[in-house]
Amino acid sequence: RTLYVLTTDHGVTSFPEFTRWKGRMGGRARGDSVALAAEVALEQRYSRRFGIDFNNGLLYGDVPALREAGVNVDSLASALASGLARHSGVTRIYTPRTLAAADTADLDAMRWRRSIPSDFPWLAAASLAPGYIWSFSPSATTHGTTNRDDVLVPIAFMGKGITPGKHTTRARTVDIAPTLAALLGVKPTEAVEGRVLAEVVKQP
Repeated sequence: RTLYVLTTDHGVTSFPEFTRWKGRMGGRARGDSVALAAEVALEQRYSRRFGIDFNNGLLYGDVPALREAGVNVDSLASALASGLARHSGVTRIYTPRTLAAADTADLDAMRWRRSIPSDFPWLAAASLAPGYIWSFSPSATTHGTTNRDDVLVPIAFMGKGITPGKHTTRARTVDIAPTLAALLGVKPTEAVEGRVLAEVVKQP
């Protein structure tokens, strides 16, 4: 009577060098130089460190400390965003202010909104073109972008009552909960974002 639902936590982007060899667009982008330059400049001016750092498209730091020192955080975020935007492969760039105002049709913005906790002290976020990754090592590939290759994952339902089969229709991880509720015959007690996967729930 046990039902297993398996998925992965992320996808992966292929080696950019291989992607280019296949005739498609791809490359490696770095944002750590922008973070390092900002940290050095701020430390020289204020004689303290603010933890400015960069990882997988997100540039962050000790925002409360920056405000305490009298730094205009919005202006700093805009300057850092401009620095990231100059890197090859960057297609979209956001600051906390612009991300909050982004249209819901902006898929990259919506993925960043769902990725960044509301209390996380970030300054700028950048999205890359398909085939690009945040990396400087030619001997490795990685994940962490808002691109399709990184966010699409397989989902497998296995157990009693599940008809064997493979489906290529689009499904999302948020569809798991409402599908499980339908299989159990219960109604969610609050609004859910996902939908019931009809391929799994075949019975009335």
